[in-house]
Amino acid sequence: MSLRTWDCRDSLKQSGRAAVLCRLSVLILSTLCLCQQVLVSQSLDGVIAGNVQDYASSRGLEGVHVVAHNLDGALVGGVFSDDSGNFLFLALGPGLYELEFQKSGYLAYEVGQVRVQTGRTSFVALKLKNGQSDQQPVVRLDWSGVPVNPWGSANGSVFDRWHFDHLPTARNIWALLENQETSSVTNRVDEGGIATGSVVLIGVHGSSWTQNGYRFDGINVTDPFDSGRPLIHPDLGSLQEFQVSTAFHLSAVRSPGASFNLASREGSSVLHGQAEGYYLGSPLQSSNLDARLKQFGFTTTPHFKHFGEGQFALGGPAPHLGSWSFFTSLSLQHLSKVVPDFSAIPTTSIYSGLIRLDGRLRPQDQLAILITGQVVRNSNLEARPDISPSATLRGYDRFEVIQGHWTHRLSSRTVWQSRLGFSHTSPTDTFPSGVSQPNQTQLFTGAMTGAAPLESDSARSRFSLIGQGQSWRHLLGDGWYHQLNFGVDLEESKSTESLRVFRDIQLLFFPTDVPAEVIQYNTPSLTKYRLREYSLYFDDHLQLFSRLFVRLGL
Repeated sequence: MSLRTWDCRDSLKQSGRAAVLCRLSVLILSTLCLCQQVLVSQSLDGVIAGNVQDYASSRGLEGVHVVAHNLDGALVGGVFSDDSGNFLFLALGPGLYELEFQKSGYLAYEVGQVRVQTGRTSFVALKLKNGQSDQQPVVRLDWSGVPVNPWGSANGSVFDRWHFDHLPTARNIWALLENQETSSVTNRVDEGGIATGSVVLIGVHGSSWTQNGYRFDGINVTDPFDSGRPLIHPDLGSLQEFQVSTAFHLSAVRSPGASFNLASREGSSVLHGQAEGYYLGSPLQSSNLDARLKQFGFTTTPHFKHFGEGQFALGGPAPHLGSWSFFTSLSLQHLSKVVPDFSAIPTTSIYSGLIRLDGRLRPQDQLAILITGQVVRNSNLEARPDISPSATLRGYDRFEVIQGHWTHRLSSRTVWQSRLGFSHTSPTDTFPSGVSQPNQTQLFTGAMTGAAPLESDSARSRFSLIGQGQSWRHLLGDGWYHQLNFGVDLEESKSTESLRVFRDIQLLFFPTDVPAEVIQYNTPSLTKYRLREYSLYFDDHLQLFSRLFVRLGL
């Protein structure tokens, strides 16, 4: 049972001056759950929660030491179960973990393959048998549960490393949305990756793409000027998880539409390397140019000439930095394709790189530093039949992201986090060399010769400073729990865009050899934009009588 959700927003934007965006969203959700376990609310990180009981009496065991490791053995932290046998690990990155359970007078247990996902809770229930752990081997079990959202509001899809490596996809996040996320509709069809190199607009549940937002490791990387696009062009090899939230959001997420959350991979205590290669082209493709198409005058169909990708990743302990670990990823995609009735061969090249450092300043303080960047080159943007190669644009887009993350675990049930991020993109579309004539467009057919209608040079950046906390408390009696999420998000975004028409002239033809209209422009034109956002958010979660879950957000 859920109550209706209200979302009230007020925004003020001023072009060319400092702009202030103030939004107030009030949302109330109450869910009646017939379950007895302790559940933890939705957050911007993953959570492992659990309960330990005595095997014979089924009573909760206090003082069980629970230690969490990642699959490579790197220590995440250790906690003790409370008087009800409950334990908790907050602010965990997505991935697989192992838990160790020890208590005097009981056998030692290990639970492996505990999968953690962003914004979800992985619940581990275990019953310990009496015995001496030093006299008998450790009991090893594999976790059989799935990460869940206890509030029933996790609408969307989660793609992890298994999906990236095994699902048939065009090796980019937008192909996953097109083919695997049923509520999402992209603005172009990318069959096998033939549209690689373009940033896609996405409609979710029929809503506008301008209401969508992107987050990379919890920091907003949405384009401040061209809403619904990211300031990053991520490659799958650098991602640990890609999560799509299509409905209910935390108060920290200000976008009312879909939220696309990207999580980067991190290193471990063991050195690992990985190399991958992919190729598509002749003779690994067939042709659908049948006799009927030939009767209509077709001589070819859109197809790949060459499409190759190389990916290299390396991670492990950072040299000369003690307990620090690193992860780095490098990738290259190169596409050349054939477009019917287009006299050139369009090409696209994407160069991607990421490096991440993780370490502990103290046992309770964890620090992560990340730098990533991409370069996308397109030889003929908007190539299509009946258009001259000179009427296309040369694309050269750069993407850069720098982030720092600090996590302070005040206790096993209270976590403070600070995030600092800078994201920047420079989308540049220029006239090809050798263009000598202004744009000439046929009004009836859309055919073009001469130069492209418009070239542009842009620079867009976003600075983010986030402080947030998460605290979980046991209230009056058994079954009464309280969790509080709160934070502040300070952001400043800047954008400049310069537009230019070749020779400031555009000719529109109808019929084909007579200019019906001559348009004269006054370019270049320069647009500047600045946006400042100050956001405070608050989410409170109450669990009453082990059955009633109430959430309040502001």
